[in-house]
Amino acid sequence: MSQGKRKVTDSEILSAFRSIEGPFAAASEIAAYFDHTRQWAHKRLTQLHEQGDVKRKKTGQSVVWWVED
Repeated sequence: MSQGKRKVTDSEILSAFRSIEGPFAAASEIAAYFDHTRQWAHKRLTQLHEQGDVKRKKTGQSVVWWVED
């Protein structure tokens, strides 16, 4: 866990997608939502992607993430 911040569950991350406006989110938006770093969010989103819980697409130099209903 980075910088002694509270542990965030996978379920909380998946729920955050419903609170962020738009059909997808950037790692920086997830990071801001939980007051963590973008690197932390990217790592967690990658783990969720590998588990099949979130989808992702690289668009230029950015990556967008989303949850399919």
